[in-house]
Amino acid sequence: MAKWRAAGVAVFGVIAGCSGRDADGAASPPAAGTPAPSGYAPLAPFRQPDVTPVGAPAPSSPPDDPPVDGPLPGLTVLADHQAHPSALVVDGGYVYWANAGTSAAQFADGGVWRVAVGGGQPEQLSSSPGKVIALALTPAYAYFAHYDSGMSTGTGTVARVPRAGGAVEVVTSGWEPRALGYDGGSVYFGRCCGITLERIPVDGSAPFFLGAWGYQSCVGAVSAAGGWVYWLGAGEYNGSLAFHLLRAGGDGKPQPLANLADDAGPMSASPPALRIAGGHAYTASSTALFRFELEPGAKRELVVSGAVDALSADDVSLFWTAGAGLWRAPLAGGPKKQLVGGAGALGALDVDATHLAWAEPGAGDLATGRVLMAAK
Repeated sequence: MAKWRAAGVAVFGVIAGCSGRDADGAASPPAAGTPAPSGYAPLAPFRQPDVTPVGAPAPSSPPDDPPVDGPLPGLTVLADHQAHPSALVVDGGYVYWANAGTSAAQFADGGVWRVAVGGGQPEQLSSSPGKVIALALTPAYAYFAHYDSGMSTGTGTVARVPRAGGAVEVVTSGWEPRALGYDGGSVYFGRCCGITLERIPVDGSAPFFLGAWGYQSCVGAVSAAGGWVYWLGAGEYNGSLAFHLLRAGGDGKPQPLANLADDAGPMSASPPALRIAGGHAYTASSTALFRFELEPGAKRELVVSGAVDALSADDVSLFWTAGAGLWRAPLAGGPKKQLVGGAGALGALDVDATHLAWAEPGAGDLATGRVLMAAK
């Protein structure tokens, strides 16, 4: 592997609410050595997709399966007294998660952790100087994005640490980090303001920016599959901010697939979730969970209305958390089933071939979060 270059790249935009302007008021340019692709893909006009109105049941939706009676098989608390787990990945016999930290500790109690799926003593791989909000794994490293200080505002950094522990390296930085994704060859860093999606090759070659699309001003979620990287970019729609589903291939040219605005209002009230599974894109936020085709002008279908917090999937099922519930539904269609329900809110989750893991962020500004696992 080529020697990694640490890049201090800061790209600040000119949209309302963003900082980072030069003294003369012009937007700060991308740093040298991070070229953007030349030219952009032709942009076809969006059409409003056919969709069952949010809040109304889909006509063909079957009734829910009965909820699971009792705890899931193999239910285990892997870690407790955690400082607000915010992201989680299951891979290679371990559960990795990021703790956002607490404001009382100025987020110095955040960081990246792991524990074996069979249980044992959790290992802290890295601390963090600011709130950690995203996590992505490559075969060798855990990448994480955090704010440099304070809460959800200001500059942020992407760093990486070896999956088994070791020295932490700064990879890149940018205004208001939002999301990380991995496609087998590159890590993608989504943030707000300016050029908002950066591709970071894991072979150590120079990172570069994917071209901005239209009024896109914020990347809320990233997922990759089949040689494409997909993301949800916030931009203007009918005079208000709404998310759009976009993708890019190896040339890095953005291609819009669909808008996510609907009669219930823009899907920008909370950070969204995105997962590519079973040949479709699943998107979720504070209004609904939708399924999109993976082509421009994509038709969408309502999976479930209401707020959805996190998504994951295996080859046959989609999993999501919503409030205090964890749910599963077949990718091919069919009734959904509640797997976990309780009094406390649930958050990040992930699955592998045999296990289902999820986080309970905890209540208030206390380190009361937990990481749990069960057999699928």
